[in-house]
Amino acid sequence: RLTRLGAFHYMTVDDSEQLREVLERAAEHSGSRRLTWAAGADEPWRKFLVGESQPMQKLGRVIRLVGPRRSTVLISGETGSGKEMVARAIHMAGDRAHMPLVAVNCTALPENLLEAELFGHVKGAFTGAIAPRIGRFEQAHRGTLFLDEVGDLPLDIQAKLLSVLQEREFQRIGSSETVKVDVRVIAASNIDLTRAVRQGKFREDLYYRLNVVPLHVPALRERPSDIPALVHHLIEKICLQEGLPPRRVTREAIERLSFYSWPGNVRQLENAMEMAIALSGDRETLYPADFALPAEPQ
Repeated sequence: RLTRLGAFHYMTVDDSEQLREVLERAAEHSGSRRLTWAAGADEPWRKFLVGESQPMQKLGRVIRLVGPRRSTVLISGETGSGKEMVARAIHMAGDRAHMPLVAVNCTALPENLLEAELFGHVKGAFTGAIAPRIGRFEQAHRGTLFLDEVGDLPLDIQAKLLSVLQEREFQRIGSSETVKVDVRVIAASNIDLTRAVRQGKFREDLYYRLNVVPLHVPALRERPSDIPALVHHLIEKICLQEGLPPRRVTREAIERLSFYSWPGNVRQLENAMEMAIALSGDRETLYPADFALPAEPQ
């Protein structure tokens, strides 16, 4: 109960060796928090970026510059690399931070519902439209709209998206009323959109409209020095969500995790941490054997 109230640890006996170990763990835990959150006091958006590697520092510098602008940003990066976290950092770094960030996963919705999801509809606009609906663009008015996996949008929706980006207005499905919006758009894709353009799968004019400020999120294997900070951050996050006392990770376990290539990036690392914590029971320390990592891809 004491640890849930904020205590790092408590001792029931006077044991100098145990005290030394607990102090070392507390120092390690505190150090990881400083590494992760040090820049967060003056720049709250930094909490979405964990790590101090060169690629992450470069990413942070660009976010600091582009955050206050209205410019459309196109984020590229592999699946699981943290593109949505970068989008949230950009939103928080600007004047729209107090307004909503509305996220749309373009692959998660059926094609026949995408237009209604983005632009809304009036009652009776199509079969099943039993009530009017406000679309994501209107929900994000004066805020930010994040279009994740934008490369998977059908071509007809791409044309309508281009029109909204150019005119800053649209019509709900089934309505002739024009709706004006003030929305900053951030898009992300895990596919090469220039190749998609060459293949005729993505509109060239929309690509250039989105790619005003390009940002690339590095894969986790490109920044292995960030893995220790990410491990401590994810443990703290998972334990807080589950109402568990903090877990300690041995140096050997950190080394094993740092030398793995992580094809699934940060998302895979988080899943590995969650599984290790779940299967460790009440044990406070995680060891290398707690992480059952798949074979390295060939």
